[in-house]
Amino acid sequence: MKKIATVLLFLMSCHVFSQNTLSGKVTDNKNNSIEYFNVQLLSTKDSTEIMSTAFIDGKYNLDHLKDGRYTLKFSSFGYETTTRNVILSNDQSKPLNITLPLHINDLKETTVMAKRPKVINKNDRYVVDIENTSISDAGDAIAVLRRTPFIMVDNKTENITVAGRDATIIMINGRQITSKQELKSISSQNIKSIDVIENPSAKYNADGHSVINIITKNNRARGLNADIFSKYTRGRHNSGQIQSDLSYGTKKLIYMGQIGYASNLEEGFNSTIERYENENYSFKANSYNLQNEFKTKMLTYAAGLDYQPNKQHYFSIKLDGMDATVTGNTISNQEKTRNGNVLPTMQLHSLKKDSYNRNTYTFNYKYNKEDISIYFASDYTKYKMTSDNTLDEHTIPATEEMKKINNSNSNYDLFSLQYDISLPVSFLNSKIELGSRFSNINSTNHNAFFNKTQNNWVQDKSYSGDIDYDETLLGSYMMIAGNISDKIKFNGGVRYEFTKYFNKWGESILAQSDRKSHNLFPSLLISYNANKDCSLRLSYSKRIKRPSYKSLNNSLWYINSYSARQGNPQLKPSVYNTLSLSTNYKKINASFNISHIQNPNDLLHINDKKQLERHIVKFVNTTDRLLYSFNINTSYQYKIWSIQPFLSMTFGERAIYEDGVKYSTDYPGVYLKVSNRYYEKNIPRSRLCI
Repeated sequence: MKKIATVLLFLMSCHVFSQNTLSGKVTDNKNNSIEYFNVQLLSTKDSTEIMSTAFIDGKYNLDHLKDGRYTLKFSSFGYETTTRNVILSNDQSKPLNITLPLHINDLKETTVMAKRPKVINKNDRYVVDIENTSISDAGDAIAVLRRTPFIMVDNKTENITVAGRDATIIMINGRQITSKQELKSISSQNIKSIDVIENPSAKYNADGHSVINIITKNNRARGLNADIFSKYTRGRHNSGQIQSDLSYGTKKLIYMGQIGYASNLEEGFNSTIERYENENYSFKANSYNLQNEFKTKMLTYAAGLDYQPNKQHYFSIKLDGMDATVTGNTISNQEKTRNGNVLPTMQLHSLKKDSYNRNTYTFNYKYNKEDISIYFASDYTKYKMTSDNTLDEHTIPATEEMKKINNSNSNYDLFSLQYDISLPVSFLNSKIELGSRFSNINSTNHNAFFNKTQNNWVQDKSYSGDIDYDETLLGSYMMIAGNISDKIKFNGGVRYEFTKYFNKWGESILAQSDRKSHNLFPSLLISYNANKDCSLRLSYSKRIKRPSYKSLNNSLWYINSYSARQGNPQLKPSVYNTLSLSTNYKKINASFNISHIQNPNDLLHINDKKQLERHIVKFVNTTDRLLYSFNINTSYQYKIWSIQPFLSMTFGERAIYEDGVKYSTDYPGVYLKVSNRYYEKNIPRSRLCI
């Protein structure tokens, strides 16, 4: 009996632990990986479906397969469906690489080519295809982001955020940028895709509520290639932009250079109404612009070298920079009443000239071999800014002139170094990712403010001073990602960050701030792919938003005779705990997010107790709050027409307490963007691409 039991146990264990595996790569005719595809495993005998799974990044893996004859069916939108017959036996792991031809339908003299979806819902992100759409002709990277779903770009400040988020990390090929000006040196035609990550994992720098990662092409054509982009806008004011790209490629080397120039004139008329009331005291001010004009002239340039000796190794070095000048001419009036009495109208005339210079040097190295990858990146940025502002403030009619001059200059040195490693863990059917990032920011700032008194310029020390700031950050993370089943995937990890910063705005010890902090940031994501048309993901992450050096330094900056701006050295960082639920069905992508925000940073007017209209604008920490957001995007195509609406809604209470009284606002925010495009390319045989 013991022998029989032993034999049966052995046979059962062989049945349980024996397995066949099918894996490989799926590429197009040009040997480029197909980003999103579906694999069906069918029984060759009766064509019944055994499993159906969607895959990303050009690789597939089917394991725990029994011995037998199977038919594999590979399909992807825009490509011909391809089948392969296989025979599995004796615990074999069989590599099978597949090429999917592009799907083309001939219609007499017109060829209509199918396009893959613009938005792909991957495990932890939305991937927006740029390479195969008309967005690739938009201009620079900022112009592309304006047209990308889930992304909001402020028309005036060019502040870039993911909808429903107020702190976004922007990356280029996995490297965090040091200035938005870097985006102006990237041609839209060199962008492959954009990753939009609403709820980032522990892999990413914790100082950001979301991530945008721009993926560029590394396979430019060989030989000499030139591209010139120009744009001219005529309206109330004219603006123009011209940018040229030049590259020369060999089998292993690509040299590139770029230069661009832009000129822009902006004019806007703003008005505000302020009211301050207290017991036996009231004040009302109506401010409006008579003139508000800004002229920008910007020169951008870049040069780089890409070297790929083989398929495993890739090196890249690059310099990109810019020189810019912004001049402003603003005239504004302020009409005031105090306790019902009309006060003289105050007029402020400001002439401002800002000059900027930035140079960024980057180095990237990538190693890929099967399931092992290594990424290394380093960058150094030198940034300089000077500002000259002349203020002429007087009453109407003029009884007294208050002329002022404000000169400032700033110098920044930014350095960062990071590495990422991905390794397979076969017995867990998963992979481990780990890495570190070190960064340092050092800045020196000088501000000199002068009042004109009896034809003499006298320095006002309350608005003058030198500020030194130094911030060091060291972060390390470890993540594990894998498959729970054929349709369920997960990734979870934790990130540790050490931060140290020193802020000095005076000679005394009281005018210095030296802080250190240690933080852990966990993340967890589970995704379920029902089929190629439907998926669901649930994720949690803890993130942080650290105050900028400008919001920390205690120096006063003059606005007008009634208001000033000042930093807050005691400002605490905001901490976000976010739960996200995302889903897609066919071409519809939607997400719902809830964030609990500790120590929110809000820009407030801090009023003088005796004279309420005199105030200081500064960031302060307000009460904790919940922030809700909902985003939905879809696309519809009919022949050569394409429409892509995107809707975002946010809701969050902002509350402060003053003398025990709670003041709050809870207005919802609604953002709607609709892109309507027409695709046509005049090439031989009137080929139309949609």
